[in-house]
Amino acid sequence: SFLLIVLVFILVFMNNNDNNNINIKIFNHNGVVRQYVYHGPDKKQGNKQPLIAVIPNSGEFTSSTIELLQYNNIADQNNFGVVYPLGMIVQEGDSNSNSGPGSSGDSRYRRFNVNYNGDSNSKATDDDSDFIMDLMLYISSEYSFDINKLFVTGYGNGGDMCYILACKYSNLLSAISSVAGTMYESVKLSKYCNEPDTMQLAKNSPIYSIHGKIDQYTKWDGGISIGNGIDATSNGPYMSQINILNYWKERYDCIVMNTNTISNEGIGNSGINKLKYSSCHQGGSIINNPIDSTNSQLWLDEVIDGDHNYNLYGTNEKTSKAVWDFFQLYI
Repeated sequence: SFLLIVLVFILVFMNNNDNNNINIKIFNHNGVVRQYVYHGPDKKQGNKQPLIAVIPNSGEFTSSTIELLQYNNIADQNNFGVVYPLGMIVQEGDSNSNSGPGSSGDSRYRRFNVNYNGDSNSKATDDDSDFIMDLMLYISSEYSFDINKLFVTGYGNGGDMCYILACKYSNLLSAISSVAGTMYESVKLSKYCNEPDTMQLAKNSPIYSIHGKIDQYTKWDGGISIGNGIDATSNGPYMSQINILNYWKERYDCIVMNTNTISNEGIGNSGINKLKYSSCHQGGSIINNPIDSTNSQLWLDEVIDGDHNYNLYGTNEKTSKAVWDFFQLYI
């Protein structure tokens, strides 16, 4: 329609002037103009490669965000594609606003709908999980990525989004990783994780979580998330990292747990406690680990001195490399 064309023009013009010349592309999702950034080959490939969706934290998305996450460099070195889905822009006075730290109603502030207050009270109605999955399938078709090698990772608000995708689309995703993210109680109880068709998926995606022990924003032991800025209402309770791990352990019916500590790693070389569940139930409901056909894994890294930052492995690149190393187990 004419209005849609005008809206697309405005969005493209705005982003060309406000985002340090990063190439933001348009994706029409169910009649809603959505945006993304793509890094990879500019034409169809002969040899199909993996595709990773990297879901950024809430806030403004600029070239500095891409530099922070470091996935473009790792992709160039390892021959995979990267797509960055972008959250909807929320503005001051917008009923969808859920301003996080430092947002102050910024007109370029972006956020993903992670169902903070349940289905009936969510502060945004955008179905970001469907948008992200449909975008990945579109990019895979457009550039001939391997549809059996689709991965998702996210940081902060994007890390929260990963758990919804794990509930809804584990049959399509080879593995998932959340960095400094959490799972809200409302998500655990929502349709995303409890509809019969999501409970009977053909396989369950392996999940790798990395979280700081002293994270003051999304606390290791869980809590109540309170928005700030123009919307200071409660986002509802979120689960502790151990309870999140146990939720997926029970859902996947994993029976073997191993723990170990890696010293001289993480922020300030303070160490990382690694918890791993394996030997998860097969029964047609779990992805096979190519190293051991009876095994899938749930990993949780507790970074001892880690706060709500991306450089939990000491540097941003090391964190992304740790995620990529996990994903490679399922290629």
